[in-house]
Amino acid sequence: PHPEEWREIVVNVMPKMREVTDWKDVRLLSVCKILPKLYSTCVVLMTETVLASNGVLRRLGIYGFMSGRKPYEITASLTHLGQHASKWKDEQLHLGICDVLQAFDHCTVDNFRVGLEYCKIPKYLQHALLQPLMYSKCEIICEGLEVPGVSWDKSIRTGGPEGPLAFNCIAAAMWGGIFDRWDSLGMGYEVDFASTERDEVGGSMHFKESVSHCLWADNVVILSKSRSELTHMIDEMTLSLANFGMRWKPASLAYLVFGENVEYGPDGEISTDQDLVLPQHGLCFRSCEELE
Repeated sequence: PHPEEWREIVVNVMPKMREVTDWKDVRLLSVCKILPKLYSTCVVLMTETVLASNGVLRRLGIYGFMSGRKPYEITASLTHLGQHASKWKDEQLHLGICDVLQAFDHCTVDNFRVGLEYCKIPKYLQHALLQPLMYSKCEIICEGLEVPGVSWDKSIRTGGPEGPLAFNCIAAAMWGGIFDRWDSLGMGYEVDFASTERDEVGGSMHFKESVSHCLWADNVVILSKSRSELTHMIDEMTLSLANFGMRWKPASLAYLVFGENVEYGPDGEISTDQDLVLPQHGLCFRSCEELE
């Protein structure tokens, strides 16, 4: 077992504005001891090596916090797909863009355990990652006053190196089965492309592939060929998100439409029937202007 002091966390309450009248006006900054952070960093690096070899996160389209992955991989791909829909194909591309609300704050130890199991992490590494987080205690310091002995059941957001790994594994467990089913059903936006290989008569070989999503950290982009399919896809992800105690950040939600046959109102705006509403989850995606 790890030393008891490794489970101790100091949480400083940092004001986000001049006058603090509510807990929403402060930011909690967790501080850990150096030795357990070094230990956790080594274990995280070992776990990332396993993930790189088994390819679970890469197969699921998870890019954030992944060694060797860059943001332009997503931005360039989305730009290409938008051009594909707008100029080269008579089929709309519907995008739903979402951001998980306080994602790292909801990375509980139990959720982390489920994620590690899904990602097929060896038991000894699971134990090494989870054991220091079990039964943690924190001291909250606010205006110089200490509140000792408060239980801490969340993955450490700013004080520990395992936070990004925890969310990636949890995201895989939350949505991996959904993404696999989408792929098997051909859901998403279909792209056809030419290969460098040649067919029997020397012509370019063409392939078709459906792209349904991409994730960068807690930012999610969902792609579809129709509004109804996109609604269904978001609904599935939302239900699974709720099962893990999380929800979308309302201010982050957006709905984009690329391609022909977009209906415009008399003043040039996209008509309201293009709005995407999920009342059962309190979500509303508003259409943005068509991009070309």
